[in-house]
Amino acid sequence: MDRIPVNYYYTDSNNQPNGPVSLEELRAMVVSGKLGASTMIAPTGSQNWIPIGQLIPSAGPASNGRSEPLAIWSFVLSLVGLLCCGFFVCVPAVICGHLALSKIGKDPHLGGKGLALAGLIIGYVGGVFWLLYMVFFGGIAVLQALLEGAR
Repeated sequence: MDRIPVNYYYTDSNNQPNGPVSLEELRAMVVSGKLGASTMIAPTGSQNWIPIGQLIPSAGPASNGRSEPLAIWSFVLSLVGLLCCGFFVCVPAVICGHLALSKIGKDPHLGGKGLALAGLIIGYVGGVFWLLYMVFFGGIAVLQALLEGAR
């Protein structure tokens, strides 16, 4: 029984599909360095894109390439907001984190998911902390002013 050859599409560095090419051609492109671990492939007739390393182990595990800048901003802003600038910096940190996760989900070549998640978690915790701090200590200050004004 003859085996039907399967051809594959692959993505280039601009995330544009190329091909179809045979499995042997894919292996040759991996060996030559034209395709790397972050290359995504899909069999002809399929829309299921997978990292090339799942089919050709010598390509290595999939790397996420460069980090999404919004993920880095989210992490940095959340730390600054938690440590000194309060609620007003934590809100942009959370926004940047959500935008970064959205972009990372759409582009498999982008990295920084961990930074975005850390930025979101720290941003939410910091925002809640500073909001409670303002309400509690601001409320105490208002009560003190009212009590002193009533005397």
